Amino acid sequence: MPVQVGADWDSKKCVVAFCDANGVERLTEVQREPEAVERFVRERGGDVEVGIEDGDGYWVVLWRNAGANVLLFDGKKVRRYGQSQGSSGASDDRRSARSLLQMLSSAPHRNAAVRELPSELRGLHQGLANQRSATRQVTRFCNQLMAALNRFHPAVMSLELAYSTIQTRWFLRTLAAAPTPAAWAELSPEARQAAVKGSSKGMRERVVAALGTELGAVSTAEERFARTAIRNAVRFLELAVAARRAAEEDLELATRELEQAEALRREKGIGQTIAAGLAIALTETGGAHRDGAAIMLGAAPVTRRSGISGEEKPQVTMRRATDKLLQLTSGYLGKQLVTHYTWAKAAASYYRARGKSTNTIYRCLTRSFLRVLRAMQRDQKPFDEQHYIAALKAKGVPWASSLKLEPETAVTAPPS
Repeated sequence: MPVQVGADWDSKKCVVAFCDANGVERLTEVQREPEAVERFVRERGGDVEVGIEDGDGYWVVLWRNAGANVLLFDGKKVRRYGQSQGSSGASDDRRSARSLLQMLSSAPHRNAAVRELPSELRGLHQGLANQRSATRQVTRFCNQLMAALNRFHPAVMSLELAYSTIQTRWFLRTLAAAPTPAAWAELSPEARQAAVKGSSKGMRERVVAALGTELGAVSTAEERFARTAIRNAVRFLELAVAARRAAEEDLELATRELEQAEALRREKGIGQTIAAGLAIALTETGGAHRDGAAIMLGAAPVTRRSGISGEEKPQVTMRRATDKLLQLTSGYLGKQLVTHYTWAKAAASYYRARGKSTNTIYRCLTRSFLRVLRAMQRDQKPFDEQHYIAALKAKGVPWASSLKLEPETAVTAPPS
């Protein structure tokens, strides 16, 4: 059994709580130095499990490099747990360390902790984080550009262009050259043609017409400032799009280097982002638990019971104590399943008729498909939708009764 340690950190030290060989609780301090952390772990026999609040990556690295298994706890939950154990709400390092030690021994709190991924998966997880962060920045600067256009160039906003069009190189190049109708009028015919190069004919005609439409939104006194505002928004969006492209290229390379992620990408609807999240969950859980990957992705619900009445009417809620990046993967996968697979469309319609929300439907579909992926890994076979539908029909799944099978499709047992 590993020695369990609750570690409450600050900028210089960790106050740690642990039980000695006689089961007596001890408190001590460990300085913020690699040698001090390594010495503490070595003195405990090298097999140490540390519960620590999130928020300081350097402490996590110090404990991990010393050979400890690190579990991260949400800081608010640690404080609330500490307050529930006493009458004082004051902050106390020793009490926080004791709370973390007790939470390590409590199954509900332990299951809610975020576990450190192994080294071969941390890079893939960071790639997902980079891609997500870059995507959010693109959305942010895209909204800023649209706000500037709405203020100074409403004729362009009236086109109701899709986000994907606004982010294209030709559209950003066009706005940089002609941020206002007056700026468009100043361009030569050759410069206008070069500005809109790369767009389709229909889109080009619409944009050109809007660029030359003066609706009186910009006064003479505002002209210079309007040009600067739109051009600055264009520059920020160009940088954000370039950063997202670089993050996607890194993630693409990482998924191709990981055999399991590359195998997942062969299935319909699974791109590099979804493949990366699935590869992390499936590799980390190892297929030992039927819903292990679903739990890690937040696709398996939590059943809450309270007293006698709770046994009769349990409350089923969304699993919130999970990695947020992997939780996004669950939603992305559910949406792609509905787009590409007949069985998923039928299931989504059935759940929607029963009043389920869209996010709940996506999580249900993801959980079902993760079981399929587990069976695929076990049997080393690709996904066969017809055989899966036949298995659902054989099992008597209600929403599968209306699905049609191709002739001579064998009925097999559903994946478990």
